[in-house]
Amino acid sequence: MRRAHGADVSYVYPAPVDEPNRAIGTASLLALGVNGIVGVGIFFAPSALAAEVGATGSVLVLLAVAAALVPVALCFAILGKRFPVDGGPVAFARDAFGPRTAFAVGWLAYASALFSSAAVVSGLVQATFGAGPKSTAIAVGAALVLAAIVALGVDVSRRAWSTLTALKLAPLVALAFVSVVSTRVAEPAPADAAVFTASGALRAALTACFAFQGFEIIPVIAGQTKRVERAVPRAILGSLLFAAALYALLQWGFVRSGVPLTSTEPLVDAGARLSGPRFGAVLRAGTSVSALGIAFGMMVTTPRYLSAATSGRLAATDRRGVPQRALFVTAVALVGLLTFARLAELFVLSSLAVVIQYAAVALSLLRLAARRRHGLGPKHYLPAIATLIFSVTLLGSPSATEWRVFAALLVVGVFAYFFAGVRGGRRAHEPPP
Repeated sequence: MRRAHGADVSYVYPAPVDEPNRAIGTASLLALGVNGIVGVGIFFAPSALAAEVGATGSVLVLLAVAAALVPVALCFAILGKRFPVDGGPVAFARDAFGPRTAFAVGWLAYASALFSSAAVVSGLVQATFGAGPKSTAIAVGAALVLAAIVALGVDVSRRAWSTLTALKLAPLVALAFVSVVSTRVAEPAPADAAVFTASGALRAALTACFAFQGFEIIPVIAGQTKRVERAVPRAILGSLLFAAALYALLQWGFVRSGVPLTSTEPLVDAGARLSGPRFGAVLRAGTSVSALGIAFGMMVTTPRYLSAATSGRLAATDRRGVPQRALFVTAVALVGLLTFARLAELFVLSSLAVVIQYAAVALSLLRLAARRRHGLGPKHYLPAIATLIFSVTLLGSPSATEWRVFAALLVVGVFAYFFAGVRGGRRAHEPPP
C-alpha cells in the first residue's frame, strides 16, 4: 500500500493486479477498440457524407477527421499507458484534479454509456421483431443475458467481444476489397452530385467524427490488461487507423456503386450492386451483428465507469476482473430504461459525453504534465492543446436536449456523489504517483 494526496482528500492505493492474472492481451484490446469504433453508424453514414460534400469529398473528409482525431487518441494513449487500472478518463481526472472532478467525469460517462447501451439493445430488437411489449421483453432478456456473460469474467468477455468483432468485420472488409476490385461501377446521378462547401464540410466532419468515436473505451479496462504500457497505445492508435482505412474504402465503394443518396441502407445497397444481392443480405445481417457487438462491449465497460467513480463496495472488482456490484446496478438500470423509456429518449448525451471526455482527458494531461508527474512534461502539451481546440469546435454539435439532460444529470450527480461515499477517501483504482 502507498498513500498519495489528491486535491482535497488522501487516497490509499493498493498494488495493481498482478501481471499474470491479467487476461487481456494487445490483440483482444485492439479488437475491443475496433468493436467500439466500427458500430452501426457506418452502415448508414455514407449517403449522408456524400450528400454534403460529394463523392471524392466524402472520402477526404473521413481521412481528415481521422487525422484530426490522432492528437485526441495520443492523449488517451499517453495517459492510458501510465495508469494500469480500470477507469480511463475517471482515473486520469482523479489523479489530476481530485475525486469531485473525477466523479463528475465518471458520472456523465456512465450515464451516457447506459443510455447508449439501452438504445443499441432496444434498436436491435425492434429492428428484428418490431415494436411492442414482446420486443420490450426480448430486449430485457437480451440485456440480462449480456450481463450474465460479462459476470463470468473478463477472460470470457474478451473471447466474446473478439468473436463478435471478427464476425462483423468480415462482410465489411469483404466490401472494402470489392470496392477496389469490382468492375461494376456506375456514375452517380446528376441530382446526387453535391457541391463542396465549407458549411457542408463541417456537417460532414461532425457526422464522421462520431462515427470514429469508440477508442476512448480502451483505457477503461486497462486494469485487466497485460503490458499496459505497450498494449493500450497500440490498441488506441491501431483501432483508429484501422477504422480510418476501412471507412475510406467503404465510402469509396459506396460512391463507385452509384447508389442514390436517398438510400436508407447505403452499404447494403452498394454491396448488392457491386457483388450481387446475396452479398447485400450478408451486409444487412452484419448490421445486427455489429449492434450486438457494440452492446456487449458497452456492457463490459460501462460498469467500470461506475466502479472507478465511486468507492466502497461498488468499487470492488472480483478475482475474475469484474466489478460485480457495479455490473448488477448497471443491469438493473438498463432493465429500467428498456422497460420505461422510449427509443428516441435514449439517444441523448452521446455526442456531448464524448466531447467532455476528450476535454477532460486533455486537461488532465496538461495538469499532470505541468506537475511533471508520471514522467510527463512540456512535450506532452501539444496533443493536449490540439485536443482542447478540437473539443471546443465540437461543442456546437450537441442538441439543446443533450444540454438539458446534462444539467439535470449534474444535479442528480450531486446527490449520487454523497450517497456513493466518494468522500470516504479509500480508493482501489489509482497507481501511486
